Amino acid sequence: MRARPLFRTAALFVVAALVAGACSGSGSDRSLPSSSVFFSPEGTEATLAQFEGQPVVLNFFASWCPPCVAELPEFEEVSREFAGRVQFVGVNTDFDEDAWLNLVDQTGVTYPTFFQPSAELFRSSESPAMPTTLFLDSDGVIRHTFAGRLTQDVLRDLIGEHLV
Repeated sequence: MRARPLFRTAALFVVAALVAGACSGSGSDRSLPSSSVFFSPEGTEATLAQFEGQPVVLNFFASWCPPCVAELPEFEEVSREFAGRVQFVGVNTDFDEDAWLNLVDQTGVTYPTFFQPSAELFRSSESPAMPTTLFLDSDGVIRHTFAGRLTQDVLRDLIGEHLV
C-alpha cells in the first residue's frame, strides 16, 4: 500500500519533467524528414524542403485542440510582423480535411497551412503535446521546440532568440 502513493508521485514527477523539458527545449541539431509529404488546400503535395533557405516557425495544430485554436490568430499577427524574415507554416493533423479548412478560415490564418492526417511530421518532432511549435533555422535544423500554447509576446521572444 505504501509504494502506491510513492509510485504516483514519482510518475507525476517524470511526466512533469518531460513536459517541462519539451516546453523549453533547445535545438539538438535535429532535422525533421524534409521529404515527408503534406497537402495544400488545393490538394497538391508539398514538403518542408520547399522552405529550405529561410528560417521557419512550424506549428502543429488541430481543430479538436482548444489551445491550438486560441493561438492561431496570434500566430497570424506575428507572422505579418516577421513577413520576409521568417516563414510561418502550419501543419494540421486532423483526420478530416474540412475541419482543417474551416479552422483556418475561422481563425483568419493567411500564412501557408497544410494537411497531414498521418501526423508523420508531428510524431517525428517527438513532442508530447498539441500544439507544438518548432523553430527551424534556414538549414532546417530544429533550434527550439515549444509544446503548448504560445502567446504573441512569447512567440516574438522565441523568434528573436532562435531565428533572427
